[in-house]
Parts: sequence; C-alpha cells; structure tokens
Amino acid sequence: MYLRFVVAEIHPNSQRELGVFQAVVNLRNDGKLYPHEEEQHDVIRQWFNDNLEKPKRLVQGLSPPTPCPDSVLDRNS
Repeated sequence: MYLRFVVAEIHPNSQRELGVFQAVVNLRNDGKLYPHEEEQHDVIRQWFNDNLEKPKRLVQGLSPPTPCPDSVLDRNS
C-alpha cells in the first residue's frame, strides 16, 4: 500500500490532484523556491528514493481520497 500526498492543483492531462513532489518541481522550475528550499527538496527527495519503494505505476482507486482531519491541518493545535 502506498500513501500519495497531493496538492490542490489539478494535472492538466490526468485531471487528478498533482502529487506534492511534482508540485515542488514545478515551483523549482518556475524559480519560486529559495536556494535553501531547493536544498531541502534535494535532501528529502533523496531520502524518499533511498528508503521507500517507488510504485511501478499509480493505480487510481475507485473510492475518493480520504480528507485529512482538521486536527492535522490546524497548526495551532
């Protein structure tokens, strides 16, 4: 089982939420990240590549994604 993190942006071809890693790549390519953010992205991406298996393909489930609980989203908790 895999957990996929997404952002609110919709991918134009798939019409699905854009994955967080692709979203960061887009920000980076658009010059919207600070140098220290680019370095953080490199470190995090490398950790994921070294420690987690990449799915062979993304299988879209039949059920809608489960929304994140408000308590997780509320940074003041």
